[in-house]
Amino acid sequence: MTMLRMTRSSPRWSAGSPSVSTVTRWWRHRISLLGQGLDGTRRQILRSFLEDPRTVLLGTNSFWEGIDIPGERLRCVVIDKLPFAVPTDPLIRARTEGLRDPFAQYILPMAVIRLRQGFGRLIRGRADRGAVVLCDERLSRRDYGDVFLRALPPAAEERAPLEDIPDLVARFALAEPRKPL
Repeated sequence: MTMLRMTRSSPRWSAGSPSVSTVTRWWRHRISLLGQGLDGTRRQILRSFLEDPRTVLLGTNSFWEGIDIPGERLRCVVIDKLPFAVPTDPLIRARTEGLRDPFAQYILPMAVIRLRQGFGRLIRGRADRGAVVLCDERLSRRDYGDVFLRALPPAAEERAPLEDIPDLVARFALAEPRKPL
C-alpha cells in the first residue's frame, strides 16, 4: 500500500472556483476534472470516470459509500471540505440534544469517521496506491485539525499551495509503484 496525503496551504480557494492557472495545470497533464452538479449526475460522472483513466473525480458525500473501485482505476481522491454534519439538521439536533458539548461529543467524531470513509475509497487492497488531496484549511487552522489527521492511515504527507497540487499528484501517479509489503 502506497499513499500520498496532501493538504493544501494558502492562497484561499473554494471548490467552486478554481483559478484558471490551476485548471490549466490539470489540463497540461491531460487530467480531466469531473464534479458532481457540474458534469452530470452521479451515474454519468461515475461512468465517465471509469472510462477515462486520467480523470480526477471531485466527488461529494454520495461517492463516499457504495462504490468500490479497486486497483489502478482510482489514483486520486480530492476532499474539498471536512464532512461535518449540519448542526441545524433536525436529525442532528435530536441526536445531540442533551449533550454537554454536541460538537466534541457527536459532530466531530462523526465527521472523523466520514473522512476516514472518504479516505478509504482510495486504498482497497495492499497493492493499491494513490493520492488524497485535503483542501479544507481548517485542518491546519483549527485545533481539531490534528484529530482528523491522526485518525487517517499513515501516509507520506505534503503541504502545498493549491496551484502545485496537480504537479505533485501527476508526479506521484506516474512514479513507479513499489512492490507491496
